[in-house]
Amino acid sequence: MPLLAVGRDGSPAPVAALDPRAFAVLAAVEARHAADDPAVARLSEQAAAVAGVAAGIVPEPFERGHLALFPEIADAVGEGGLHAHDRIVMRP
Repeated sequence: MPLLAVGRDGSPAPVAALDPRAFAVLAAVEARHAADDPAVARLSEQAAAVAGVAAGIVPEPFERGHLALFPEIADAVGEGGLHAHDRIVMRP
């Protein structure tokens, strides 16, 4: 996503940032992959929170395939459906 930061002197500077939809999906993947690690315990909640915000600010919606794989994201963006209660567990 193209973003713009403003320096202390007021000059604009372009900033590269991860698309919030990508962050939500990556956080959900990491939360499942390291489900037993207490350090990542809140990633699933963060993924859902970011997904909810992204749905309101990003013009393109989440891909249907991502919503099917990540019910926590689907629920956060109001697209919960057939997969809303199927939890897919990923292990290495």
